[in-house]
Amino acid sequence: MLMFIFGEGLPDFSNFSFREVILFLCFLGMATGLVYVWFNERIGSFILLISSILFWLINLLLTGNPWLGWFLLVYPIIGFIFFILSRKSIK
Repeated sequence: MLMFIFGEGLPDFSNFSFREVILFLCFLGMATGLVYVWFNERIGSFILLISSILFWLINLLLTGNPWLGWFLLVYPIIGFIFFILSRKSIK
């Protein structure tokens, strides 16, 4: 994501629709969860799972299309795996 920002520059958010801005914020939450999971597995996986669920729900509500592609299933799967692993390391 940083390579994209440094290579292409920040996008012009004034041209984004409401749906695109909300989905971008949810995607930013997923990226934040992926980074934060390195430091704290439980909180990072929780951020990742909540952001992924919000991303899918908002897209479903605003477009009516429930399927976004198999590649976006990777984020909640990773979050779920880290959440399960963090529970086992606490006990």
